[in-house]
Parts: sequence; C-alpha cells; structure tokens
Amino acid sequence: FLLDADLSRFTSSLSLLRLGNVSILNALKISSDTISNSYLRSSIIKASSRVGEGESIAKSLERVNAIPPLVIQMIQNGEKSGKLEDMLSKLSDYLETRFRNSTKIAMNLLEPLVIIILGVFVALIVLAILLPLIQLNTFTTTI
Repeated sequence: FLLDADLSRFTSSLSLLRLGNVSILNALKISSDTISNSYLRSSIIKASSRVGEGESIAKSLERVNAIPPLVIQMIQNGEKSGKLEDMLSKLSDYLETRFRNSTKIAMNLLEPLVIIILGVFVALIVLAILLPLIQLNTFTTTI
C-alpha cells in the first residue's frame, strides 16, 4: 500500500505542474522527485526519456513494469480524452483514499495484537514479582 502513497503524490504533482503549463518532460522529472521508492523513481525517469522520444505517457509507463495497470489505464484515458490533468487529479484522490483505507485496516488489525503483547508483558512482570513472594511464603510455612 506504500506504492499507493507514492503514486498519489506523483500523480498529484504531475497534475498541478501540467495545470501550470510546465512541459510534460519537465513535469515528469520534477514529479518523480516526490517518490520515495527508488525503483519506482528510476522507472518513472526511464519512462520520461521515452516520452521525450515521442511515445505516449501511458505506453512508456506500461513498458517499465512498475506501475499498476489501473494507473496506466487512467492516464491513457486522460491522454485520449485530452483531459490528462483532470484524470491525474482524480487518480491522485483515488489513490490517496485507497492508501488511507489500507492504513486504517492495518491499524485496526494491529491494535488487538499490540494489546495482547502488552497484556503478556504485564503478566510476566506480575509473575516475576509474585513468584518469589509465593516461594518465600511456602518456605516460611514449612519451617
């Protein structure tokens, strides 16, 4: 789900840069700097060089095999409709929502596990304190 966060930042910045009339090559290179995953970043840079050679953005991203098919299809639809910036903005919103939902699910799954681990830890501390007292008590009653 970390890929969703990187792709959300990438598509959001690419959309904003294109709305600001930055050339697609510069926008791709600048937007790639928002990606924390080094493999994904280098793949985007490779794709941008293919775009510079005249290939479509969707086709060049598809060739690097690092971008999910849904993202490529959305970009392809944006290119065909002439509304790439709008499609990138919607894609960014979708990916961010998906990332937030994945994070919530992960946290909801981890919460009971953390409580159980803390409970075991507290039980071990209590046993470490009480066992010597119980042993001392049984020792004194036998004398």
